[in-house]
Parts: sequence; structure tokens; C-alpha cells
Amino acid sequence: MLGALRSSRDFRLLVLGELVSRSGSAASFVAVWSLSVYEFGVSPGVLSVLALCNTVPRVVASMVSGKMVDRHGPRLVLIVANVIGLAGSLAQFASTTPLQLGIASVVAGAGFGAFMPAIGSMTPRVVDERHLLPANAILELTWQIGFIIGPLAGALSIVVGGTRAPLLFDIATFIVAIACIAPVRLRPVEHADVSLSDAEDTTPHAPTDESAEVSTPSKRRQGDGFLASLRYTWSLPVARFVLVLSCGSWIGISFFIVLEPLYVDQVLDKGPAVLGLLQTAFGVGAIVGAALAARAERRVTPLLVALTIVICGTGMIIYTATTSVVVAAAGVAWWGVGLGLWAPFERTMIHRGVPVSHHGRVNGVMSSLQSGLEVLPVLAAGQLAGLIGIQATLVGAGVGCLFLAGWGCMAAPGISRTAITGVPDDDVEPPEPPEPPEPGPPPVPAPAIADFLA
Repeated sequence: MLGALRSSRDFRLLVLGELVSRSGSAASFVAVWSLSVYEFGVSPGVLSVLALCNTVPRVVASMVSGKMVDRHGPRLVLIVANVIGLAGSLAQFASTTPLQLGIASVVAGAGFGAFMPAIGSMTPRVVDERHLLPANAILELTWQIGFIIGPLAGALSIVVGGTRAPLLFDIATFIVAIACIAPVRLRPVEHADVSLSDAEDTTPHAPTDESAEVSTPSKRRQGDGFLASLRYTWSLPVARFVLVLSCGSWIGISFFIVLEPLYVDQVLDKGPAVLGLLQTAFGVGAIVGAALAARAERRVTPLLVALTIVICGTGMIIYTATTSVVVAAAGVAWWGVGLGLWAPFERTMIHRGVPVSHHGRVNGVMSSLQSGLEVLPVLAAGQLAGLIGIQATLVGAGVGCLFLAGWGCMAAPGISRTAITGVPDDDVEPPEPPEPPEPGPPPVPAPAIADFLA
């Protein structure tokens, strides 16, 4: 199965494009915060505003992008998203004031928001259905490698070319990613009007390269906006299962955005170098998890998918409940293994449990809700840390993931494993028929009642 993916030119181009794209995105993160702190010298309040300048457009762009993916195909939207991201990086590189950097971050955030539903919908259009799980695992592995390469490239770029140099690296990766994605051929499927407000037209049209796949029409769903997409996503058991686990776990993870550097500084009493090493340990763990997922094939069940959140939660607790760097590294690596397993399973469940014609909308709902919910813990993290402490807040985030996983374990029996593996629940070998009995003497007839009465 993995050999078939390696021989696919289109999948190789997609993987290469994603590797360079994620590497550039990770490098630009280093550049933007370094530019804000070391060149502009902004206050923590301004840093929060800059973060919102990136987050809010991600939410809005994901809402819009999901519909565009279903209407125009994921490849076109992915190219447009990369072009918007390229424009954002150019504007960030040219920024001379915090205001200009904030405006540029709005553009960059919009590009990333449009990117997520598009890349989340690409795999079913590039690989055969039976290869979805290993393909999604390979993409996750590629992204994690990119998140390791990117910060290293960003740090080296700063040493060689100054604070803005990582943005030049990001710009170059956008160009390479566009060049890789443009020639990718999508699997031809029938064209259909995928508007949620019009589910009655079932007339198939000629197959096209960018169109979405026709599925059995469902009942009429009124409206075509985000709320209609959210209602549709919630109506599908598989999508609802993934939505709750994904968004719930992301809330816990978001506390680390603000508090993780403070935990390393104040609890572990270490500097930025150790923080970088811990992030690397997380990435290595995620690579291991994704590699395991790539070979899982038919051995995965919905319960196992829920248990990956248990791995994430226990890893978060081990990571932050200690003052030992060694134990913290082991915990964050274990957390990475859970994420590396969860992400491919999550995407595969959406790809198999949702009609292809609505992959964009459902992925758009997932991405926009994750980005929107990220704001709440980011704003609350500082207050909670002040009340109960940094460690208690981060450990509490891990405990919350365990409660979430408990819900997932209870909900898992209602989810067909077909949504993960493509194998029906009843796809098992029929039992062998019992062998006929050995021939023996004919049975002796029972005596009649009249014989006893004679």
C-alpha cells in the first residue's frame, strides 16, 4: 500500500509542496515574533493584538474557503491560499512599524485560514480510497518534519541574514509549494451543485477535474452559510464525533500557546534553547505516531481513535507536572505520539464519513471553530495561571483532555469502523459449516405405548 503511494507522481508532488510550505510557515513564526520583540520592542498587549490580527482572519477565511473548495475544487483554492500567504509574507518582510506588521498579519492569517480546508480536502482527490489512511499519515509525518525543519531554518536565517531573513525563506517556500501543487492531477469525479440549499438536482454532469463527487442526495438542508454548514456537520455522526474531540482537545492545547514558555522559564528554570529542544521532542514523537498510523490499515477502531486523546492528555500531564527536564521531554514526546496518531485518523474519518461534495464545508467548520476557540484559552490562560499557578493550569488542560477522551470512548460504539478503515463492520470471514456426523447404525425405534399395555 505504501509502495503504491510512493509511485504516485501527484501524491509525491503534494507531499513535497506541503513539506516546504510547512517549513516556511514555521520559520515565519520565528521571524514575526522576533521582529515584534527585538526590532519593534512591542509590549505584551501589542503582542496579543498581533496574535488576534492573525487569528480572526483565519476564522473568517476558513468559513469562506470551505464553500469555495466544494464549488471549485481543493487544488485551485490551495493555490489561491498560497498566493495570499505569499502576499502576506512579502508585506510582513516590508513592514517598518507594528501597525504595518499587524495589517500584513491579517493577510497572512487569511491565507492560512483558506489553506486549511483546501489541504484537508486534497487527499481523497489524489489517492485511491483504500489508501486514504496511510496517505493522511504520510502528510501528517511530512508536516511534523516541516515543523522541525522550519524553526531550525529560521534560526539559521536570523544568524546569517538578520531578523527578517526567515521571511525570505518563507517567501521562497510559497513559490516552491505553488509550483508543486499546480501540476497535481485530481481524480475525476462527477459534477454536482453542492449548495446546501439545493439538494434536489441529482442530474449527473460530465466528469471534470476540479468538480466534487456526487453522492446520494440527502434531505433538503436550508441555507448555504456557515450555520448551515455547521448544522450539516453536526448531523453526521462521524463528523460530530471528530468535531467534539478535535475542538475540545484544541482548547486544552491552546493554553500552552501562552503558558508553555513561562513553564519552561519559571518551573523548569531553563531558557529558550530547552524550549526548542522540547518542541523538537514533541515533533519526533508526532513523527513516530504518524509512522505508526501509516501502517495501521484495518486494525483501527473508533475506540482506538478516542484513546489517542488519552495519549495526548497523559502526555500533557507528564510534561507539565514535573520539574525535571528529562521527564518533561518524555511527556511531551508521548503527547506528540498521540497527536501523530490522532491527526491521520481524524482526517480519514472525515474523508470516509462525509460525502466528497461536502468535504470543504466540513473541513471549513472544523478549521474555523478551532481557530475561534483558540482565542478563549489564550485570553484566560494568564488569569488562571495567576489564580492557581502555571503548572496547575497546564495539568488541568491535560485532565480536561482525559475527560474529553472518556466521552469519546462512550460515543465510539455508535461509530462504524468503516469510517476509518473502509472495511464494513460485518466484513469478517463466515464461520465454517459444521461437519456432517459420522454414519452409524440406524436408530432403534422407541417402543410403542400399546406394547406396554398388551
